[in-house]
Amino acid sequence: MQINPPFGYREITPLMQDHRVRQVLPKSVPDFARTSNSLPVTLSEIIFACHDYPLAFVSHEQDKHFALVAVLGLAPGENLFTTATGWKQDCYVPAYVRRYPFCMTRVTLEGVQQSQRLICVEKEWLSSDGERFFDEQGQPTSRWTDVQRILNLYESELDQTLTICAMLRDFKLLEPMAMQTTINGTPLTLGGMHRVNAERMTTLNSSEIKTLYKAGALAVAYHHLGSLNRFEKLVAMKIERSRSEIAEEGSVSAADIAASV
Repeated sequence: MQINPPFGYREITPLMQDHRVRQVLPKSVPDFARTSNSLPVTLSEIIFACHDYPLAFVSHEQDKHFALVAVLGLAPGENLFTTATGWKQDCYVPAYVRRYPFCMTRVTLEGVQQSQRLICVEKEWLSSDGERFFDEQGQPTSRWTDVQRILNLYESELDQTLTICAMLRDFKLLEPMAMQTTINGTPLTLGGMHRVNAERMTTLNSSEIKTLYKAGALAVAYHHLGSLNRFEKLVAMKIERSRSEIAEEGSVSAADIAASV
């Protein structure tokens, strides 16, 4: 049996009833999220995520498959929404982060991917003094009920979101996109993204509009388009972080810092 960990997870193992798992501290951020400039978001998250992040489509296997992501940074390995103590206050935390160290994944048995998903946990989070999620009779605790609900909802929403992304691709509504700016005199380009072609949206016929509307794809498209001005927020956050880093070095004056940005 082969178990492939999702992005960001190191080594996962099926969760057993006698496993004990170290508690995740409130507002804590997994290591992989601190160095990720984008993370997946699902259908029910879009209405919240679009207020804080630019939402973009990214492709896999030469545009055969698309996913919807929240853009968190303007450079590889950069997440502008994390601090020394956790996620930036008052910003929506993607469910991909909130479910950690748990996940659900499909397994491959004798070369065939199974349809059912397996609940797993990051192996390094298992601990003899950790929290149990099942009692001595094997019954789930209330904490496990909450975790399981998040995992099941995430997977269901992810499937729906991927289906909508495929519809937008099939209707030829997605086009390559790059964000370009200059920070501290240095040109910066963030590529590898796709956006909805707003002009193409105006050419859809009534039947196409009805199909996309019923599937929820129109709502996704409009929330995505409305979120693109959040790139300005990312630029402002990067400039602010640059100011802080320069100030910490203590080698320049306040006037020099202002001039540098």
